[in-house]
Amino acid sequence: MDKIEIIKGTYSPEEAKEILFNIINSKLDFHNMKNVSSQIRYNQPEASSEKRIEELNNSFKKIQQVIAKAAEDNQNLTINSSIELTLSSSKADNIA
Repeated sequence: MDKIEIIKGTYSPEEAKEILFNIINSKLDFHNMKNVSSQIRYNQPEASSEKRIEELNNSFKKIQQVIAKAAEDNQNLTINSSIELTLSSSKADNIA
């Protein structure tokens, strides 16, 4: 397993908003496109993508609240984020 740091630092609320919203929006775009593709090919939504879209939207709202609180209190945000990569021989479940 490899662990890779993606985000590490302290940011102003505006910087944190830009970084985190870009990541969330990228993931939402991925799942929305996957869902549209499933609708076109199979005439049904991609269940795992629909679930993940809901989770990401909830995360987006929570992040908005924290960033708003930091801005209101004139504070910065420390963000630490990493990914873990593990090789797997099993079928991809594509939850992303």
